[in-house]
Amino acid sequence: MRGRRSTQYSLRRDRMATVREVINALTADSLDGDTEPVEGPGWPPSRSFQVRECLLIVLNEEWEHRLYAERDLDALETARSSGQGATPAAG
Repeated sequence: MRGRRSTQYSLRRDRMATVREVINALTADSLDGDTEPVEGPGWPPSRSFQVRECLLIVLNEEWEHRLYAERDLDALETARSSGQGATPAAG
């Protein structure tokens, strides 16, 4: 389990570094631009999106991820301090 967790943390750090690079390179003009549609199957259907909209979605997802992580860590800490074995809620 520890090896898998280490890999997950590594992947997460890599993803965060990539997002940080993209954000650091943004300009007012690039935020006002549109993405190139990606052809192929999947969701959402292929179309162009505003870069600003995409950035807001990524930032919102990161915020929600943090809230879930903090909730789960709080549940684990509470269970540890009360001597109970608790499993974080699915979310």
